[in-house]
Amino acid sequence: MYGARLRRSGQRVKAREQLRTAHEAFEEMDLTAWVLHAADELAATGAKPRACRPQATEPLTSQETRVALHAAKGMPYKEIAAALFLSPKTVEHHLSSVYRKRGFRSRAELAGSFRTREDD
Repeated sequence: MYGARLRRSGQRVKAREQLRTAHEAFEEMDLTAWVLHAADELAATGAKPRACRPQATEPLTSQETRVALHAAKGMPYKEIAAALFLSPKTVEHHLSSVYRKRGFRSRAELAGSFRTREDD
């Protein structure tokens, strides 16, 4: 918001600094709507947001790993939630983080990844 205000008052250089910082912070927090908003504001200053850093090397948390292992076995959200004493929404959140961190687009890719590791 501060970066947008600076931009509107004609202080583009200061706005870019604030908006780049906000853009990176929102990316790290996985706040997609805010990432897009910051990118739009940056574009309005004439700058482009920096490309997303590859996150495939970002480690999974222990909870994400447990959820991913159950999902790789083909368990639905509700069963994973019951097995790990979590809500289905929390399971969904952890799985989306796993997909983002590893670049998966489907459960089949997730399952394939865990099968190849187990076969080694």
